[in-house]
Amino acid sequence: MEPGYAWPPQLMQGCTAREIRGFAASARAENLTSPVGATQQVGTGRPPAGCAATTSRRT
Repeated sequence: MEPGYAWPPQLMQGCTAREIRGFAASARAENLTSPVGATQQVGTGRPPAGCAATTSRRT
């Protein structure tokens, strides 16, 4: 299996389908209601040198 396809099941392990749908709905609502150009921090640690700390939600 390609590693890129392996991580979603690992993240979802132990969660019910209802919980996963709730996570997805929450993330979708947050991103759809954010203003154009808003940024979002991804992760909790500091990024490596040379990496941006935020990513654009919309272009």
